[in-house]
Amino acid sequence: MLKRIFGYEVEPGGKLDMLIKNAAFTFLRFIIYGMIGVFAEVSQYTIVKVGRMIPIVKLVFQAEWKVDDKLNLNGIWDIPWYTFYGQCSLWMFPVYALCSVLLLEQIYNFSKKHNISWVVRGILYASAITIFEFVSGFILLWITGYKIWYYSDAANILSMTSLFLFATWFVTGMFVEFVYIELMESSLRKNAEEIAEMVAMKKSLEKDLNIKNLDIKDLKNIKQSIVEEQKINEVKMTELVKKQLNKKGLIKNKIEEIEGIQGIQDIGDLKHIKHIKDIKDIKDIKRK
Repeated sequence: MLKRIFGYEVEPGGKLDMLIKNAAFTFLRFIIYGMIGVFAEVSQYTIVKVGRMIPIVKLVFQAEWKVDDKLNLNGIWDIPWYTFYGQCSLWMFPVYALCSVLLLEQIYNFSKKHNISWVVRGILYASAITIFEFVSGFILLWITGYKIWYYSDAANILSMTSLFLFATWFVTGMFVEFVYIELMESSLRKNAEEIAEMVAMKKSLEKDLNIKNLDIKDLKNIKQSIVEEQKINEVKMTELVKKQLNKKGLIKNKIEEIEGIQGIQDIGDLKHIKHIKDIKDIKDIKRK
């Protein structure tokens, strides 16, 4: 069974279907990382002020960062910490989000595949963030004509980053890793994919039926009611499996080629395939 997405017929579980779902979930992570980054930067002003008042701890907060003097915004450092004032350019939203999606997530995936320890991962995260900050700082200067940030401490590198922040970026990378793992393993991904599918269905139906402003909630309820109405018993499911297997060309001339239930898991519209518990069911289909 095919479904229509933005006017195109898409096979459930197919490459285009998965591409759309992955893109939707990546966009969701982009938004989450950006929001966390902006919140963290605004909070950082108060955290740094407090940290610099604590012996030994103040060594962690030696980085001196400011914004372009032409913007007259550096007076914020003179405001008492207990006012909890902070500031952040909206340019930082895509900076934090892109760094997380393009670099930190990929480092985690690579590290997980190669069983790299958390210490090495943290160093890789901190290095990646430092390089990204350095490059993006110059890019924003070229785009806006202003230094959205600059550093004036002894460890600054061409004023666009500072090695004093390496420990902070280490912790930041580990936190992003935690968020990424939670997002990938939670139900949030499933919800994001479902929303993407509903939006695509809405666009397709509005185009096909020449109507406007379909309610996504109504579409979701209609879809759910159809699923409930079309629940079928195990006997009928067996026949459906047989037809689908033949259609997909998954039944081979030799029964030995059917190694297990995994062989048919990718059939997107057989969501009740879990009812077939034993490989004998497949053999029975072949005999029929």
